[in-house]
Amino acid sequence: MTLTALAEPLTPQSLGFAATRNVWGFLAESTRDPQVPPDRLWADVIGRHMLAPYGLFDHGAPEAVAPNDAYVDALRARPGMAEVIAGWTVRTPARGPFLVVGACVLGPESMLPLDVERPAPIDLTPLYCGVGEAVTGVFQRRTGALSKIKDRLQPGDPPPEVVAVPVGGAVVESVVFGGGPAPAKGGVQALPAPNAPWSLADIVGASSSAWAGVLEETPGLGRLHKLAPTVSLWPAWRDGTPPDTRFALGDGGILENFGLITLLRRGVDRAIVLVNTSTPLDTDWDPNTDAPSPDRIDSYLPGLFGRPQKSVGTTTVDNMVFPTAELAPLVTALQAARRAGEPVMALQTHRLLDNRWWGVAGGRAVKVLWVYLDHVPAWEAQLKDPELKDAIQDGDRKILPSGPLKHFPHYKTSGENLGGSISLTDTQARALAELTSWGLLRRRELVEALLGG
Repeated sequence: MTLTALAEPLTPQSLGFAATRNVWGFLAESTRDPQVPPDRLWADVIGRHMLAPYGLFDHGAPEAVAPNDAYVDALRARPGMAEVIAGWTVRTPARGPFLVVGACVLGPESMLPLDVERPAPIDLTPLYCGVGEAVTGVFQRRTGALSKIKDRLQPGDPPPEVVAVPVGGAVVESVVFGGGPAPAKGGVQALPAPNAPWSLADIVGASSSAWAGVLEETPGLGRLHKLAPTVSLWPAWRDGTPPDTRFALGDGGILENFGLITLLRRGVDRAIVLVNTSTPLDTDWDPNTDAPSPDRIDSYLPGLFGRPQKSVGTTTVDNMVFPTAELAPLVTALQAARRAGEPVMALQTHRLLDNRWWGVAGGRAVKVLWVYLDHVPAWEAQLKDPELKDAIQDGDRKILPSGPLKHFPHYKTSGENLGGSISLTDTQARALAELTSWGLLRRRELVEALLGG
């Protein structure tokens, strides 16, 4: 492996190809298209940018998602559904695991801009969508100079409006997600179909709209608030027809960035968690005596153990699923691997706790293989190309890092490269793939112990 080889352009068939494409051109195309409504702009951009290279997006065609072809055939056999989906493209996966994508309910569209007090998690899948656990979202309208950084009202500001809105308690099939509610009768009910189907681009677009969490909390933006993905949601209701409210959706990473809690809610007892982070693990930090902080460890991880960290645009206070006492042993094991120059991985058994907000039932043991993205001296020692080794060292300088591997492997989700928004270079994408795949093979005994033990 050489630096020259890493710079070779990725082919369109490569999974890393979409990550190297600049999003700005696709944003311009979608913005100019009069057929794209504001709240589906980002979904259209993501469709063109991330899904189209793999044949998963057809701009302008109504698209729905379904778990398999047999489901689609059964759907057509239902009264009236053949006519509804006649003009749709219904995508089904050829193979692979069941897709579960996490997003969050930011708050009622009518209240924008918001101080998002407690967004609710929502699952988006080819079979069903919804907030399965009945919860009460607490939403506060932002006023005046109130901002994410300034946590108190400024002189002359009116008092904030705070409302509690019931959310969830049921899921609906994805083909009718976004349609109106049905009168409460209990059990399985027929629902009206939406004007346009909820597509794979809508699912990925909602899940990737991290910017929506910031946009929806910033006053004075006028029509820009209309750019957040929105959908009609309603709670499970005992009597009559439940209220139908249009909600803004945001990135699942506003709540939890690993997708782990969603798996735990489904009864999964073994998981590999890839902590792909821009924060190097602090090996000088003693987790037994000192509290975690976002400059010591990835900010999402401590929250799973009841130690939530403050970070702009995220809310992790409801994420505790493991005992706090189990955090220090995990961190110690990761630090030991980092000091040894090996892939930063640790296989741990955790005691699962109840989490009412996420709908997690505790009381069982869960095995997790934690894979923390960081430098791996053992991998770097095997590199033969002096130019590549120099590029890694130049990129890792604490003062004025530079070169084609600047900041490697801790890249930002957005803004890593000037003018590139969410894109990486071919060199960056290939280097990340080489490092992570080598690490999993190097510690394959941990993977085998997780899956086979």
